[in-house]
Amino acid sequence: MRVKAAVFWAILCAALLAVQVYTGWKADGVSLGDLLLAEPKGLGSGGQSLKAVDQLREDGAVLTYEVPRAATVEGLRTGYAATVVGTNADYAGLMRYPILDGGFLTEAACEGRQRHAVLGEMAASRLFGTTGAVGNTLEMDGETWEVVGVVRDGEKEELRVYVPATIAGESPEAYLALMDEGNPEAQVRTELKKLGVQEDGYRIVNLSEVGAGFRERLAVSLMAGLAGLLLVLLKRCAGVAAAEYALCRREMGRVYARELFSGSRRQVARLALALALTAAGVVAMVLLSLQILEACLGWRETLEGFAELSARWFGAKIEVTRKWQQISLIVFFTNIFTYICLFFCLFTAGKPWYTVASTKTAEAT
Repeated sequence: MRVKAAVFWAILCAALLAVQVYTGWKADGVSLGDLLLAEPKGLGSGGQSLKAVDQLREDGAVLTYEVPRAATVEGLRTGYAATVVGTNADYAGLMRYPILDGGFLTEAACEGRQRHAVLGEMAASRLFGTTGAVGNTLEMDGETWEVVGVVRDGEKEELRVYVPATIAGESPEAYLALMDEGNPEAQVRTELKKLGVQEDGYRIVNLSEVGAGFRERLAVSLMAGLAGLLLVLLKRCAGVAAAEYALCRREMGRVYARELFSGSRRQVARLALALALTAAGVVAMVLLSLQILEACLGWRETLEGFAELSARWFGAKIEVTRKWQQISLIVFFTNIFTYICLFFCLFTAGKPWYTVASTKTAEAT
């Protein structure tokens, strides 16, 4: 009965591991990559001028931002309430938004304060009935804007229109900065401080750590499975060691130790091997447990920081990543529970290790 239960739990474990691989793959497709996100903890925190931001970009920083506001937008159809996002030319690249039609805002358009607009996929469908909306014009704020591109921004409810922030001239508050070999995290944080981004007033989250969490949870699941197998093997090794020790102890009551070693070398070798394997298994279990604990403790700060992020800035991208992260955590803990059930069945199958010694001794007698 326990063998059938063990087979069931083993199949379920394999299925859950496959789901973890899938969620990690899906999350990697929507993750934001090696980026540092900074958003104010409260509204109206103020921001730096676009000139200060552009100066950082001229110095080598790859940086974008959002300046969202509400507006009514009119296309070929009746006007819709939309969120107009003021940003710069780096935005679509850093957000990894696929271009469906045309392109994104150019440096020339931003510097020249041209009335160019890029529509989110849903906004294009609502306003023009198609994602091939490039070349059309729309009315917004009493002005005519040319549609130069359509992007898949992941928004399912909110209509988003992306325009050069230089036109409104508002100060950005939330930032997204690229980290790479030339701009490591410490340097990016230092650069952001020039824009007034401090720990006490901003939530600062390393999004690459969020993405790494998906892979780490899969690695921890595999390590937990290995630890469970080691536990089952340790039971067997401990049983063999206890049995051989009991036989050697009985023989030592009859003969001298030197005679025992010369006459029962195989028995002594089996005892030594079983003890060595048991000790190695215990050491491996401790090391695996420490690695699992270290990985799990490392998630806490990242998960808490990411959970506190607002949907006000960088919209659906954060929400999609958050959704896949929640799914990944649910699958991970379900997999750990399944491991416990599987290895409980395997560990309790057969005779307890401490009864093997008495059985072997009785057989020898």
